[in-house]
Amino acid sequence: MGFLFKQKVTRKLPVNVEIKERRRKATTQEPLLDPSQITIIEKIARWKDRSGRFTEGVVIGERVRVSADTYSARFRDGDDIVRTIATGCRDKSEAASILANLEREAEKVRAGVLTSSGLATAAASKKPLSQHIEDYAKHLRNQRGKGKRIRISELHVGNVSRCVSR
Repeated sequence: MGFLFKQKVTRKLPVNVEIKERRRKATTQEPLLDPSQITIIEKIARWKDRSGRFTEGVVIGERVRVSADTYSARFRDGDDIVRTIATGCRDKSEAASILANLEREAEKVRAGVLTSSGLATAAASKKPLSQHIEDYAKHLRNQRGKGKRIRISELHVGNVSRCVSR
């Protein structure tokens, strides 16, 4: 059974940030120095992002912890490996439907109806051919050359891309 969550990341503090203190109740997981302490004071940073929306996060030293805008799904795939996949959905119900599809495919692999490689092939067949050609060109750019060449020349990558596109 998988679950949905919003990833938490830490970043540098932005330049134009406003820091305030906020009190909240301690959770059961938080280790407290004094057991009678039931409220925690934390610093909250608030700033405008590039799109002009206000964003806020918890200040940790010289960094700020924020949560992602989209949901991620964590589930066990058909090979019994725990996977974390970004759904790209801001709505929880849409992310839940994506998670349900992923779990359904994993059940089919466990039951022996499908194979993992068959699922990978099916996913690759949904991409357009132009995307495959771009991926191959990117692979060539990152590949090492032979002899004294550190990288494959951009001229060669352009020629191969053009020939394959034709």
